[in-house]
Amino acid sequence: MIHYSNLIYFSLVTLIVFSITQNKIVPLANKFKLIDRDPKTKNTPLFGGVFLAMGLLIIYTILLFTSNKNYFLSEFVYIFLIFFIGAYDDSKNLNPLIRLILSSIIVVLIINRNELLIINFLYIDKFYIFNSFIAIFFTILCFLLFQNALNLMDGINCLVISYCIFILIILTIVDQSNFEIKIILIFVSLYILILNYNNITFLGDSGVYILSFIISILIIEAYKLNYKTFSPVDILMLFSFAGYDMFRLFIQRILKKKHPFSKDKNHLHHYLKYKIKNSFIISFIYIFSTLILFTFSYFLNLNYLISIFLSIALYLTILFYAKNNYRN
Repeated sequence: MIHYSNLIYFSLVTLIVFSITQNKIVPLANKFKLIDRDPKTKNTPLFGGVFLAMGLLIIYTILLFTSNKNYFLSEFVYIFLIFFIGAYDDSKNLNPLIRLILSSIIVVLIINRNELLIINFLYIDKFYIFNSFIAIFFTILCFLLFQNALNLMDGINCLVISYCIFILIILTIVDQSNFEIKIILIFVSLYILILNYNNITFLGDSGVYILSFIISILIIEAYKLNYKTFSPVDILMLFSFAGYDMFRLFIQRILKKKHPFSKDKNHLHHYLKYKIKNSFIISFIYIFSTLILFTFSYFLNLNYLISIFLSIALYLTILFYAKNNYRN
C-alpha cells in the first residue's frame, strides 16, 4: 500500500532542510574537505552524497514511525556506511583496493541481512541455479561492477544523476515494491540535478556510492520478484553503456600496462564532451540509447542474443563517432 501522506511529509521536511543546508554548502564542504580541487571547477563542493544521505535519513525516520514494514529499513545502516566510505574517498582519495575490500564487506553484511538480495539463479528462457558460494560471489561482483561503472561515468555535470533518475523511473514502472523509496530518491536526485547543473555541487564519490548501492538493491529485488518478466538481459540493457565503457577502459589500461583504476580522459563521455560540449545533450544520448535498448528487450521481448548484439553495436557506433578526431 502506498502512503501518500509519507511522501507529503517527506517533501515538506526535505525542502526545509535542503534550503537551510544549501546556503551553508561551501563552509560545510570546506570544513569536511569535500571539495573538488580541480582549478577548472573552481573548488566546487562534493555535496551530492550529503543531500542523498539527508534525504534517506528523513524518509527512514518517517517510515520508522508510520510503517510496520522494515524490509528495506534494515539496509539503510549499510547504505550510510557506504556513504562514509565515499565521503572519505572524496576527502582523502582512498586507495582503490581498500575501497573495493570495504565495499565488498558491506555487500556481505547487506546480503547476510536480507537473503532476497543474493542472486542465486538466472532466468533466461530456463533456470540456471547457483550454489551458495557462486551466488554470493556473483552478487558481490554485481554490486562492485555497478559501483565502478557508475563511478567511471561521473566525469561531466548531470550525466550520472540524470542517468540514475532514468533508472529509478524504469524500476518504478517495472516493479511497484519500495514505491515510496523510489519516488523519494527521484525527488532528491532531481534537486541534486538542479544544483549540479548550476555548478553549486557535484555528486562526488559519496553520492555515486549511495546511488549505486541503492539501485543495486532495488534492481535485485525487482528481478527476484519479477524474474519471468524482468530478465537479466533487460538489466544488462539498462547498464550496457556504463558497463561496456568500464570494460573497454579496464582492458585498454591493462594493455597499456597501467593500473585499471588509473584516471584518464578516454571515457565515452569525454569523447562526446569534446565533440558536443553540452552536458545535457550527452546525458540525453546515454538515456535515449538505453531507453531504445530496454524497450526492445523488455517491452517488445526481442530475442536476448539480438538485444545484446544491438547494444554492443549501438555502443560501438556512438564510441567511434565520438572518438573521431578526439584530442586528449
